[in-house]
Amino acid sequence: MKKLLFVTTRLFWPTDSGRKVSLYYYCQGLHEKYGYDIYIYSFLEGGQSAEMLADKPDFIKEVRLAKRVPVIRKSWNMLTRALFAGWPLQSTLFYSGANCRALKKYCAEIQPDAVIVDMIRLAPYYRCFKNLPCKKILDLDDMLSRRYVRQARRADTGSATLGASSQQVSRVSNRLLNTAFLKRMVLRSESRRVFRAEKKYGKLYDSVIFVSEAETASFNKLIGEEKAHTVTLGVDYEYYSHAAEQEKVRWSIGFLGNLKYAPNQDSLAYIVDKVLPLVKCPYTLNVVGPTPDEIIQKYKDNPHVVFCGMVEDLRKVLGSCELFLSPIAHGSGIKTKILEALAMGLPVITNTLGAEGLSVVDGEELLVRVTAETTAEAVEELLSDPERCRKMGEAGRAYIASRHTWDIVWQKFADMGL
Repeated sequence: MKKLLFVTTRLFWPTDSGRKVSLYYYCQGLHEKYGYDIYIYSFLEGGQSAEMLADKPDFIKEVRLAKRVPVIRKSWNMLTRALFAGWPLQSTLFYSGANCRALKKYCAEIQPDAVIVDMIRLAPYYRCFKNLPCKKILDLDDMLSRRYVRQARRADTGSATLGASSQQVSRVSNRLLNTAFLKRMVLRSESRRVFRAEKKYGKLYDSVIFVSEAETASFNKLIGEEKAHTVTLGVDYEYYSHAAEQEKVRWSIGFLGNLKYAPNQDSLAYIVDKVLPLVKCPYTLNVVGPTPDEIIQKYKDNPHVVFCGMVEDLRKVLGSCELFLSPIAHGSGIKTKILEALAMGLPVITNTLGAEGLSVVDGEELLVRVTAETTAEAVEELLSDPERCRKMGEAGRAYIASRHTWDIVWQKFADMGL
């Protein structure tokens, strides 16, 4: 068997976020379709522990956990590597000599045929395997430098300044960094640092992965080489498409998101506070996903909002809704929740960010609306026209079946010689 080492920022099971879904199915496809034994060298994100190794998927051969980066090392990295060497702040939070030595030793032990590194924050570990005769791939997912530029323009939102990397910083530091003035300043600085890192490591690695064809083309033009490849997001179409068989509940709207994360909180606030007050029909918003008590308390007096929490089968709850409402507050790249909703045959109303990276036509597979007023109008139009909902849902399912099944996605790995 060929061997593939995946260096990741988190363990990706259970699949409770879009990024984890991608990592899970990427590894499954590389094992089942391309014949690789999968080895994982992974950091832990907040809430994860070594006990999770007992539940690793069967298609993963082995998992080794990265060594925790001490606070003093993170501080030293910020001083030396960020201030003087221009590293992205997020990279300084994950890098240590101890992990570099451990990763070199692991590579020498298993002799991988390919190494995939997850996200720009881990890209500096390239030095651990640069001399190995193996394929070296950087999975950027999307261009974070562009995402941070957008976030800097909206520094008053609830999103953490360093995104998922904020879990590597103390609460006190996060509170300081998340003040509007410092957030804007840090995001602008980080966007420049990440941009330089994206260019640098894009040239060093053999291949780079993006989920969006547009970003792939843009990145290849930026570095002057055809190194970037599109490995888009997929969904389990056979599973989700059965949701279309669900009987619809009149006037019901679906929303999906892990409300422990600020971007989803911002999206929900926009929907409940800005959009739905403009809707005149007797709607019900079904909110699906982990929800902190403070979010439930915030909306407890709104009779139109129902918190469903984590559900065993998304198809039964969201499949009974007449439409799916998902304006994306901030971020970039393709959104897994949008793909899942389309696969379930739900007519989707989103915004420009929600449709980013998708080869869809506004008005056919989904609706794209950019203001609260036009979004509310679209909600009323669809809820008052079940036949239009049905036709749009069918078009969305057909789009997923033709572009975003995992079999189609897995074929893209061949472009990188895997």
